[in-house]
Amino acid sequence: MTKGIVIAADAARGVFAIETGEGQCAVFCQYAGPPVQAGDILEGAVISRGTRVLMHMDGLCAAVGDSGPVTREEALARVRGQRNPA
Repeated sequence: MTKGIVIAADAARGVFAIETGEGQCAVFCQYAGPPVQAGDILEGAVISRGTRVLMHMDGLCAAVGDSGPVTREEALARVRGQRNPA
């Protein structure tokens, strides 16, 4: 299992971006589980597309991998709702 840190989150849209220790990033759309916030550590298939269950310190987080791996800039732009990074 891979660990990653949440680098950005938009709770209203249920979207968050995660970065691994190797610098790979991905964006997920959360549909169940504890609220994910920037700074949280998640464990599991954090650089994958499709439905995933990730381990969060407060329980299991169910999310769909929207994109990955992508650059940090691309991941942050997607969480902000931008199509292309600025």
